[in-house]
Amino acid sequence: MKNPRKRARKNARKCVRKNGKEGTGIMNEKTIKEIAARYPESILRPYDTIANLSGLDAICAFARIYNGSSAYVPQLRTIFAECIERDMMQHYNGKNVRALALKYGYSESGVRNIIKRYTNAG
Repeated sequence: MKNPRKRARKNARKCVRKNGKEGTGIMNEKTIKEIAARYPESILRPYDTIANLSGLDAICAFARIYNGSSAYVPQLRTIFAECIERDMMQHYNGKNVRALALKYGYSESGVRNIIKRYTNAG
């Protein structure tokens, strides 16, 4: 049996049968957080950075949500694109496409496309 999770579950079942006690034999989140708090330098990268910035609760929530899957983290500009575009439209005066492109790091055609999308939508 090569899968460590299967092995852990199998060992947990053995433990319950032997002892007659309830329990999975797998550590719960509270125990893991207590151990991680004692050895923060041993948390895997890049998760150590997330734990340092946001705390162990945040990294545990992240792990619960993405449990074992690959998670892509886009650039900040992509995450906040709609916010940036709305701010851009607040500052658009009909003649400042080049200034907006420089301010927000977009090309002039990119700014024009955003303007077109917002003016057609509203």
